[in-house]
Amino acid sequence: MDHLESMFTPVTTRRKKSRVPEHPIARCINAVATHAKEVMGSDPSFNETRYVTWIKRAIEARMEDVEKGSNAFDATKDLELFARETHGNFLLVTLDCENIRSMASDHVASHLGTAIGLTNSLRGAKINARNRKTYFPMDLLAEENLSAETVYEGKVGDERVKNVTHKIASAAVGHLAAARRNFTENKLGEKYPHMAKLLLQATTTERWLEKLEKYDFDVFREELQRTPPLLTQGRVFVQAWKNQF
Repeated sequence: MDHLESMFTPVTTRRKKSRVPEHPIARCINAVATHAKEVMGSDPSFNETRYVTWIKRAIEARMEDVEKGSNAFDATKDLELFARETHGNFLLVTLDCENIRSMASDHVASHLGTAIGLTNSLRGAKINARNRKTYFPMDLLAEENLSAETVYEGKVGDERVKNVTHKIASAAVGHLAAARRNFTENKLGEKYPHMAKLLLQATTTERWLEKLEKYDFDVFREELQRTPPLLTQGRVFVQAWKNQF
């Protein structure tokens, strides 16, 4: 964490002309902040520190996850927080770069980021199990009397695994619906005509969740590792044409 802080400090205190460390993450953060300042520096609402803070929070969440190793999250709310921090913050940066700034748009980014993060935790279940790691939270494992060791085996057809998967997928669907509801109710498509096209990850996320349901939430099925690209791309195209996500 101390090393991470040393990478961010030169970016947030640019006026002191501190040298950006020779690290790929630090250089990327510096590039984002520099580009944003060049493009939007004349905008009185522009805040360079905000960008860095969002990116920093996303990276910190990832680093904390690495540090805890194979230990699972204690509760579902902890997994949701991790999903929001690792994905929602990047959506906030994306929207802010396009001058989309409002409480409602922040809520959309937060819910959609959580949905994407939860879905990705399921999409990676098979490879994570091979590496003796699971994102199934302990409270859901306890409800099903399921151990992490059993999850690591990655067996197809275990009803307890299906039940846990269903609960996480249902949470993801709920956040996806909340994001779309906030978008519609606050008429964000009218206020920001290009906003929906920035959130098309929602469409690919929904597509995978539908496929998961098709296979009865059996998250270790090999078929879930293959998603027909043309069908997914076709749906993304339609959603973009309809100015929806």
